[in-house]
Amino acid sequence: MTTMKKMLVLVFVLGFIVLNNACDDDDTTDNTNLTVSFANDVVPILSTHCYFDGSTACHAGTAPGNFTTYSGVFAESEHIEEHITSTDDATRMPPPYSTGPTELSTDDLNTLVTWISEGANDK
Repeated sequence: MTTMKKMLVLVFVLGFIVLNNACDDDDTTDNTNLTVSFANDVVPILSTHCYFDGSTACHAGTAPGNFTTYSGVFAESEHIEEHITSTDDATRMPPPYSTGPTELSTDDLNTLVTWISEGANDK
């Protein structure tokens, strides 16, 4: 086999390996690029704004969405961004009639939106 043919075979094999690895259907989630942690970043926001005293707040288990557990928050994650960015008092969260803080800071809002956009992971 000539050197040129050997080089073409090598390039073809390497190209196949690279393409095969790039198209791998591995279901594992790579959390190394996530910037928001549920436990460290999201829970403090939710505990302040959504279930602040644990018994009378809306999302302490008495209203739709028990935000005291990851599974409860995750179940509602597709709706959270819609409510926290709403300007309509009838749908925005936290609501204006809340007995706790009624507005999220820009940083808190950005943290929640980023967490949702990163897949609402429990990391």
